[in-house]
Amino acid sequence: MKFVLLGPPASGKDTQAEKLKKKFEIPHLSLMNMLQDEISQKTDYGKMIKPYLERGDLEFDDLITDFILNHIDKNCSAGFILDGFPRTISQAEKLHEKHTIVAAILLDVPEDEIIQRITTRRFCKKCNKTYHMKINPPRAESFCDLCGEKLSRRKEDSPKRVKKRLKAWYDDTKPIIDFYRKIGVLYRVDGRGAPEFIFNEILNIM
Repeated sequence: MKFVLLGPPASGKDTQAEKLKKKFEIPHLSLMNMLQDEISQKTDYGKMIKPYLERGDLEFDDLITDFILNHIDKNCSAGFILDGFPRTISQAEKLHEKHTIVAAILLDVPEDEIIQRITTRRFCKKCNKTYHMKINPPRAESFCDLCGEKLSRRKEDSPKRVKKRLKAWYDDTKPIIDFYRKIGVLYRVDGRGAPEFIFNEILNIM
């Protein structure tokens, strides 16, 4: 069971990935959360990638690809749900060389709604869980459901960095979408509905 979730930032990939994780009992690998975790733990890899993330630059292809593929080899024998990877055609090709993807699911959300969602996005520094304050809010405002930590906004969610990331996403992802379409595993889902409705659409695809 090997899935790829595609979609611009704040399209709902994290929410749907967690639902798939519970349904199929396979790991959810969120690239951004994994990178932030490496930085917070001050690993050698975290120290190496920290300058890239601080600039809002995720185009360090080989470093990311090796990191993800090594993690999959060590921890994901039953399958995985990838969220935020691949980001480039090179990453998609290298992933395909080692793993057969069951479905690449593209969550379609208009750009203006993406920008609005990101301005209300918050995350927990302690456990890395992400919330959208309008579509997926915590039970207690500003505090994590899982560990009670006060929620924060990531530096890369500032308006200037958001616009840069969206442009990079649209530029980078078209060839990835074409790649998965050509091998017959691309499915589009409207990402504007309620999370449960979107999840049911994904299950219908499965």
